[in-house]
Amino acid sequence: MSEPSILICGPALNAEESEASLEMLCQVTLPNAVKYLVTTTKFDSEGRAKTVNVEADYPADPALLETLLHWAGTGDLRDPRFRDGYDLYCLRRILARFKGSDYAVLLRNGASAFEDRWPKLEEGIRGRLFQTFGRSSGARGQVPGKNLLINLQHEGSADFLDAAWALYATGAVYGMNSYSPDLALSTALDAVRLERKLREAGRAARSPSSSDTQQVTEVALSTAGPR
Repeated sequence: MSEPSILICGPALNAEESEASLEMLCQVTLPNAVKYLVTTTKFDSEGRAKTVNVEADYPADPALLETLLHWAGTGDLRDPRFRDGYDLYCLRRILARFKGSDYAVLLRNGASAFEDRWPKLEEGIRGRLFQTFGRSSGARGQVPGKNLLINLQHEGSADFLDAAWALYATGAVYGMNSYSPDLALSTALDAVRLERKLREAGRAARSPSSSDTQQVTEVALSTAGPR
């Protein structure tokens, strides 16, 4: 059995963060991991990671996140609600461009001995959509927040990422009490589960039961009569 493929995204807002993210990415030595440094500037990773400039085509999403930040009464880009949204945006951009991975990792805080931790991480996310790991840091000189592991093999992964992104793209995270990325991700997961239940209930309401179907068939045959 082949090893699962892992997409690792290291987000950065500027050149200083790009250096720090590249350093973290380089600590990951798993042979089946493809590493992407996501930045807003031109940055030469010297072949140690694939560099992607997410503002090269002037997307509207980062500006929207910053606008919502100002509307919420703060202009600090270090605000975790803005930064978690920006990092999630970076991950979604990478996943949209580079498909086919089994897992995705948003790497933001420390990657030492990642290959030693990976078996336990993979076991822990089996049957689940996401898992956060690592320390949560508010340090201003580095990328803050926990690391995020997403199981892309799960059938609900796309809906989950869409629901999580919607919380940031609408500014809903600024209305959360005691905000944390885990709270936002859990809220997105609850929304996906609720939507699925409602969808299944709607299908069940529209579809006749097997006994009803049999009765309808029998009536149709009896009224049709012999040919």
